[in-house]
Amino acid sequence: MYGEIDQVRLLGFFVVAGISRFFMRTTVVATVTVAGLSLPLVLYTLVTIKVPMPDSEIELIWESDLAIAINKPAGLPTQAAVGIESVETRLTLQLDRGDGYLAFPHRLDRAVSGVLLVALTKRAARLLSAQFASRKTAKSYLAIVEGQCDVQQRWDDDLRKIDGKPQAEICDADDAGARHASTDVTTLRVDHSNNRTLLRLDPITGRMHQLRLQTAHRGHPIIGDVLYGAHDIAGSDIAGSGIATDRILLHAQRLGFHDPASGKRLLVEANCAFADFLAECDDDARPPGTGASI
Repeated sequence: MYGEIDQVRLLGFFVVAGISRFFMRTTVVATVTVAGLSLPLVLYTLVTIKVPMPDSEIELIWESDLAIAINKPAGLPTQAAVGIESVETRLTLQLDRGDGYLAFPHRLDRAVSGVLLVALTKRAARLLSAQFASRKTAKSYLAIVEGQCDVQQRWDDDLRKIDGKPQAEICDADDAGARHASTDVTTLRVDHSNNRTLLRLDPITGRMHQLRLQTAHRGHPIIGDVLYGAHDIAGSDIAGSGIATDRILLHAQRLGFHDPASGKRLLVEANCAFADFLAECDDDARPPGTGASI
């Protein structure tokens, strides 16, 4: 086609993510030198289909034409690199939407379960993102922490991301990268026999690992959260509860927001696997008192 080929030089491999992240196209490209001219030559293209097979469908707890709210399972990232299963890949299969558009105006950590909003249109993504940015949403979490913690107050801290690590730390307000974090905290139940506490955490701000860091900083890391000092009990069963601690015991229970279609204020709630755990398994567990500062 090009006449005599004087030289062939391999340029490299190019991996391109396909639509909905369910295939990869690998193209091998070379240059061909003919009569002093360098011309591109595609040697071959390999398409690999990647179709994840979910064990079960993700629970939808609210839906409209513009957005949905799901009960995100623990252990699944909200989004991930090509080839790694995530909420995004699971929902794309489950919803079977023609345009495949999904956007996440907020995220939950991989190890955390609970309410997660998903925008189905660009307009909804813009409107919902604006609500989170202007703090017009209201979030409420449940957590079981180590130790006995009888409290009803607001926690205020300054924290920052640790360079080069997926982790944050408490710092001084004037430190580089410091961001203020506020959370309203209420004790729901204290389990004296097993030395643990069920807390409700209502974050005012939305910093990286805010709830995990604030509880750990006060000596009450969330059960299973070894990153912030909890005992390493991964894979175990908490006192025969049936709750494996490969996750951390933090759950986004409720989320208040304005419907991007109607503007109406909504409150959605996601069932929590451990919400009734303390009451069911320990006779010594009791409701908290008036609370104390810690």
